Amino acid sequence: MKNFISMYAFGIISMMVSSTTSSFAFTPVNPSLKVRKTQQHLFMSSRQVATPQQEKKKASPKLSPKERARRINLLEGSKNGPFFKLDRFSGKVEFGATANLVTTLAGSNSQNLNEWIQDERRIAMSIWDKDLIREKPENVFELKVMTLQFVTIQLAPSVDIRMWSTTSSNSDEVPQFLMQSVSFDPNIQLLPGIGMSAKDLGIEIEVVGELQPTQDGKGVVGKIAYRSKGVLPPPMRLLPEGAIKAAGNTISDTVTKFAIQNFQKGARENFRQYLAEQQEKQS
Repeated sequence: MKNFISMYAFGIISMMVSSTTSSFAFTPVNPSLKVRKTQQHLFMSSRQVATPQQEKKKASPKLSPKERARRINLLEGSKNGPFFKLDRFSGKVEFGATANLVTTLAGSNSQNLNEWIQDERRIAMSIWDKDLIREKPENVFELKVMTLQFVTIQLAPSVDIRMWSTTSSNSDEVPQFLMQSVSFDPNIQLLPGIGMSAKDLGIEIEVVGELQPTQDGKGVVGKIAYRSKGVLPPPMRLLPEGAIKAAGNTISDTVTKFAIQNFQKGARENFRQYLAEQQEKQS
């Protein structure tokens, strides 16, 4: 993914050099014309060769306008903490949480943090329990969650999340690590007497997140947001809203705490390994 742009640019430059050498060896060249041609070649080369930051941007997945708007709404339009919404008439319910990720990393500075956070696979494999994550093609990772209980519904969901490194769109071009869920399996088990199939519940799960180095270079900071929605079975619609909300908040709190604790533990261990590898290379 990174090499094809460099190889293409190298081929273009090689052709330019070859063409320039041929003209110089066999054809009399006006000095002023030679300068103009050289300037033109340099200009073309600067247009063809991409910087590492540009290569990252080109390699980044393209989100649709709807996905971008939803992502912004979850990460920036929602207050930190639990979220709950219930339409008792239709039975539609949505709950989740948005939380800050703030993690200090011993031995970090702006340079090594910028390099570390752009190693997307390394970061991805460090944010979750190693026994509950599985790598898939195209920067997608399957994350499994512990068994959860929502009133009379039991589920042990897994979410496929695309994770990639890029740079911010502003002029600072700060390295960022982004997460965007692409699919899920709620893995539902209904208790007797529900009167609906798992498919009828219409469960959807979303996870988005972002991470970047702190300005002082002492760690990383970001946000993670989780949303789950579906349709309540008729018997559950008779329950007090407070009971339904408490069940949703319990799940949201469990998932966010699990995510934050696993990330902080995994990131710190992974960053120590990264520093050790860098020191070994320099020795």
